[in-house]
Amino acid sequence: MEKTGTKTELKVAQQAIKIFETFLCAYTDGIAITDFSHNNIVVNEALCNFLGKDYQEVAEANLFDWLEQLDGDAVKKWATMEGVVRKEGESRDVEFTKTAHDTVLYLSVNASVLERAGEDETDVIVSIWRDVTEHKQAEEALVHAAEDWQETFDAVDDLVAIVDSERNVIRANRVMKEVFSEIDLKEKKCYELFHGSDEPILLCPCTKSFETGELEHIEIKEPHLDDHIFDVFTYPIRVEEDGVKKVVHVVRDITNRKQAEEELKKTKEELEVRVYERTSELIEANKKLQLEITDRKRAEDVIRESEEKYRNIVESASVAIFSIDLDRKFLFGNDYFTEWTGYKKEDIIGKEIDLLIHPDDILIALEAEKRGRAGENYEFEMRVVTKYGVVGWGSFVNRPIFNEDGSIAEIHCIVRDITEKKRAEEALKDSEERYRNLVENINDVIFNIDIEGIFTYISPAINRISNYYNADELIGQSFAHLVHPEDLPDLQKIFERDIDVDMEESREFRALDKNGEVHHVRTSYRVQFKEGVPVGITGVMTDITELKKMEAQLIQTEKLSSLGGILSGVAHELNNPLTAIIVNSQLLARKSELPVDVLSKLDTIQKESMRCAKIVGGLLAFAREHKPERRMINVNDVIVESCKLREYELRVDNVDIELDLFDNIAETSADPSQLQQVFINLINNAHDALKEKSGGVLNIRSYKRDETILIEFEDNGPGIPKENINKIFDPFFTTKEMGKGTGLGLSIIYGIINEHGGKMNVEGGIDKGAKFTIELPIEKEAAEIDKVEMERPKKPEGAISVLVVEDEESLREVISEALSNEGYVVQTANSGDKAIELLKRGGYDVIISDMKMPGMSGQNLYTFVQKEYPELTDKMLFMTGDVLGKETQSFFKITGAKLLEKPFEIDVLLNVLNKVIFD
Repeated sequence: MEKTGTKTELKVAQQAIKIFETFLCAYTDGIAITDFSHNNIVVNEALCNFLGKDYQEVAEANLFDWLEQLDGDAVKKWATMEGVVRKEGESRDVEFTKTAHDTVLYLSVNASVLERAGEDETDVIVSIWRDVTEHKQAEEALVHAAEDWQETFDAVDDLVAIVDSERNVIRANRVMKEVFSEIDLKEKKCYELFHGSDEPILLCPCTKSFETGELEHIEIKEPHLDDHIFDVFTYPIRVEEDGVKKVVHVVRDITNRKQAEEELKKTKEELEVRVYERTSELIEANKKLQLEITDRKRAEDVIRESEEKYRNIVESASVAIFSIDLDRKFLFGNDYFTEWTGYKKEDIIGKEIDLLIHPDDILIALEAEKRGRAGENYEFEMRVVTKYGVVGWGSFVNRPIFNEDGSIAEIHCIVRDITEKKRAEEALKDSEERYRNLVENINDVIFNIDIEGIFTYISPAINRISNYYNADELIGQSFAHLVHPEDLPDLQKIFERDIDVDMEESREFRALDKNGEVHHVRTSYRVQFKEGVPVGITGVMTDITELKKMEAQLIQTEKLSSLGGILSGVAHELNNPLTAIIVNSQLLARKSELPVDVLSKLDTIQKESMRCAKIVGGLLAFAREHKPERRMINVNDVIVESCKLREYELRVDNVDIELDLFDNIAETSADPSQLQQVFINLINNAHDALKEKSGGVLNIRSYKRDETILIEFEDNGPGIPKENINKIFDPFFTTKEMGKGTGLGLSIIYGIINEHGGKMNVEGGIDKGAKFTIELPIEKEAAEIDKVEMERPKKPEGAISVLVVEDEESLREVISEALSNEGYVVQTANSGDKAIELLKRGGYDVIISDMKMPGMSGQNLYTFVQKEYPELTDKMLFMTGDVLGKETQSFFKITGAKLLEKPFEIDVLLNVLNKVIFD
């Protein structure tokens, strides 16, 4: 009986070994089992393939022998990883690279300790080797594809928008943004923009695409848009079980083309009538030919004139027109045809049409020829190759011309250039194709789930996503162990509905580990069938937690960028009235007969106006359109000065400030006015919070760490709720009552600190107070600011004529008055067109012009003067509040024109004007 038992155990062991060897051979990942002396105990064929070596060569070699043949740090990486595995007894990952045939391969290795049961058996290391090269390459390709897609999207010259099922415009290309530049597209429905309607239009292809899920096309005349005619295509780009979710809306203005076609049609009809009339005249003239040669000559002249008119019409057409004989040789081509193809008329007449046809479209051309010989009018699209090898697309209309006996004499063809349309269609198609190819999941965790939702297999890499869960613990358990309770109902619906044979889906959910830590996961899966019956699901999972964090950061950045654009517009709009207030107050102040109290009030108006100008500068700084005016400062001095400004209000409300400032704090380059704005805002926030509890303490500390200055504002107020911490710097977020806060303060100072290259953080909790920490880098040298002393304006000698061009009436009048008081002869214009009228009537010595005006801009006025009055180009002075706009900067860089920044004072205006006159 004992021998029988031994044989049974031996047989079981042999079967186990055979199963193990089969598993090793079938496993697509490389596997190696090594002892702690790095000798190989077991390796499989997949590992040998990864290393590019024979099985015997790998099996008999020491582990370090083939590690040294990988990247230079492979042995060091393995030793570090092995130390951790031995010490902690947990699996660890390490990544190696290998160069093969000038190609870099990436290998991901997971190693763990395997304890052996025998007393004399030492533990071994089991390592699993995986080729992750495609994963690495896909990540890089995905980044490049997103950039290519955006560039392609903006390169299309038609109006292109992506519209969701609610008809919201969720994305628009460059052309559409330019056409609707004064409209916030995100607040408009597509039918409001294109149709001027309060509800969807039934004939609109956008409406049809959402119903049919197919490409839809229509030509439509829009009274809402000045009766323009549009060629409209809509393409469904996201079709799900419950219908289309998004469509691409492509709109091309074809008004001019339609008008040209109508004119051509009308001209053609007129010509046919005229030809008929002239033919009748010719028949009558032939009858009288023998009686009067003069009449025959007159008829010939009439025919020649008619042909000349026809030729002129054809030559001036905005489409390509040509004709070929029955031998497929060119007889005629109009000017547009020669311009489009690059061939001169004398070079192409008598040549076969094949020289223009793309080789791949020969069959299309032959079919068109066949239809023409059969006497049919035929429309088709085909590629053409120009003289210079450029491939274009044309929309052809062939029409046979018949002899009197009914035979075909030649074939006339009208061609419309649709190259740009085709390129747009191809670009959109390529973009969609790249998107479909690149969003295939290449994840780390492989899993199988049976039809009841129970794990039947899950790879060891699950430990990376769900810390402390091992694969063995989850096999036999429901997938619900990994899923956040709030996301579980949605995933369970997979098993509740009818499962399609070809069903393949991708989902995102939150995974939990044993400690309750949340990981964001993306999974893609497909149903497995056996004999036509669904038996389970196979899929892969990828941890996208870091990606979710990056998305949150991007949303924050976009919020601040959007706010910056709003503030920039507000600041620029304030510049004109501020200039009018400053100059008017200065004009009044120069009148000696005014009482002292009035002069004092005017002085106050000037000071407060300049204060407003600084506020405008602050808004522009937040909008990244005004650089900080930095100099070397001591941060402690700015803190102390800020506290003094709020000292009285704080004392009244029982709020104490305790300063703990580092004595030897380093100086740094910064804008003291902007930093004071930051400090006062934080003091005000603490003041408001502490007033609610009838007083408290605000601690302000400064200290130095390495090359960074740290400043802390900490109060013992009611604190900040946890749910508000991540939103505290969002634009317009506020917890204050209506009318007591705008939600802009912390957003603005956050932008100021970023502009200085620093960081800003907040800590808090209910009943724990609030603590704001500012980190400022220490800049060794401050940028030097040129200080130009104000020169006293010179009085002009003689009569100097000045033309002031400004659309704002108040500013135009006050500049005119200021210059007139100084002896200048001033005329004004409220627009660029009016200025041109005045320039044509008489000469001027100097032109002062605003840059941005309705109709003709200052830049366009400069171009006109440069062409018609070149001697005045150096005598033009421009006023603008958009000093740092890209277009403005480019204009002044190219032209070297003189600039006066709004708002400005009278003396500044006079000084700059003197430089323009006397330089």
